[in-house]
Amino acid sequence: MPAMPQRTLRFCPQCISTEHAAGRLHCRACGAALRPLLDDAGALSGEFLVARNSCCGSGCRNCPYPGREVDPLQATQSVKTKTCGRCGGDFECRSTGCWCEQVRLSPAALQWLQRTYTDCLCPACLSNHAAK
Repeated sequence: MPAMPQRTLRFCPQCISTEHAAGRLHCRACGAALRPLLDDAGALSGEFLVARNSCCGSGCRNCPYPGREVDPLQATQSVKTKTCGRCGGDFECRSTGCWCEQVRLSPAALQWLQRTYTDCLCPACLSNHAAK
């Protein structure tokens, strides 16, 4: 039985559109080569951030824009309450210095989570996946 094509989040550097690409290597709209949206650790890739052509000020791990680091005092003000897509519980999410940066996932677990959920998981659910 042939292997199923893997769905991966990719982006088009020309259109700056993102999509789940299952075996497709080129953008449907313009034909440009699709590039990985996320790095191996699950952060937005530096290539995507360069293509976006501006800094969002969120302190992205791979931010290519010099001098745009988030002030630690400002980072404490950018706390969001999110709802876990797995268990429905509420938890805090920070743009920098978030608890999730300490959780280590295998590449397979990270890919499965990216295909399965559209947003962050709570500490308990993410730790559960990291332990597997």
